[in-house]
Amino acid sequence: SDNWYTPPYIVELVVQVLGEIDLDPCAEVGKKIPAREHYTIDFDGLSKQWHGRVFLNPPYSCPGK
Repeated sequence: SDNWYTPPYIVELVVQVLGEIDLDPCAEVGKKIPAREHYTIDFDGLSKQWHGRVFLNPPYSCPGK
């Protein structure tokens, strides 16, 4: 499965470094990353324009895409 979620302590560190997250372009349906905007698989975030401070936890089964 590609559903390997980022551990909460990593998310906390990312927020400490970035201040806040503007976009999660590959968000899971539950939107666990505290971003202002989320692109889920239904919205196809890989085909959209990204902006601001982006957090991305990429899929693991096919990292070349």
